[in-house]
Amino acid sequence: MEITARDLRIGNYVNYRIQDDLDERKDWLECSVRDANDLVILERGIDCDYQPIPLTEEWLLRFGFEKYDFMNGFFVKLKDRHLMVQFYKSEIHIFFTKVSKDSQGHWMKGRDYFIDKNSILYLHTFQNLIFALTQTELTISK
Repeated sequence: MEITARDLRIGNYVNYRIQDDLDERKDWLECSVRDANDLVILERGIDCDYQPIPLTEEWLLRFGFEKYDFMNGFFVKLKDRHLMVQFYKSEIHIFFTKVSKDSQGHWMKGRDYFIDKNSILYLHTFQNLIFALTQTELTISK
């Protein structure tokens, strides 16, 4: 997937590699888009190659999502319900639900799908979705 400047917001995470003076490419590194200059570099393709970071369980945990007990899912509390991300076979399902805990562990009540499976495959698009829904940034938990 090719990333363009209009795909990103400040704070999005991407992979990049820099071309050094010897015209060699360095290994891919994680970075967050820090300011408009990063976006200008991306738009002009100056000295950097940018690639999206796949949305993974590890990233959700880094952002403070909690593992769901009975399925390959992760959730985080929003205002009045939870946002659930489920990795099912090769698909990614994203939906709203209510998650509670009982003596047996987690359970969920109802699923309100709001996005087609696999339309959010990359971390930067997931970050943009969360910002659009909540007006808050995903931040890495300590």
